[in-house]
Amino acid sequence: MLIWSSGLSYIVAGPGADRIFVDACQSNVYKINSDNYYKV
Repeated sequence: MLIWSSGLSYIVAGPGADRIFVDACQSNVYKINSDNYYKV
């Protein structure tokens, strides 16, 4: 899964809220909530 690839950084937004992952290579942003992820 691309989201777990190397070279990505992440931001934790809010108190225990969604985690947002940014793939530095392709500039894709993913929001994670519960065990699901989707591209935004």
